[in-house]
Amino acid sequence: MAFLLSKKKKDLIELAEELGLIVEAGFTKPKLKDLIVKSPNYVEEDVKVMFDSIVKDRISTEEKAEKLRREEREYKLEKLRKQAEKNTNTMNNSENVQTPKLIHETFHV
Repeated sequence: MAFLLSKKKKDLIELAEELGLIVEAGFTKPKLKDLIVKSPNYVEEDVKVMFDSIVKDRISTEEKAEKLRREEREYKLEKLRKQAEKNTNTMNNSENVQTPKLIHETFHV
């Protein structure tokens, strides 16, 4: 039973709902644990398997979301790098165009 208190509250809420229990908004983790343990559907080994599955699913979802956020940040960063490189090249090209004119004016006045 102690395994029920070792994870997040939202995992307990999901477990209780999967067991067909009614969960009120203000329930604490110990209250949720008591509700689950006193449930007529409570079989410790079955509940442990369900709970482990719920936790693994949540962790997997969180990892996928984090990976997506990381990929989006990397994409935006690469886009900014390319834009900065393009701006640098544009500035260098405009300086190169002005340099011959300046040389011409200096030596052919």
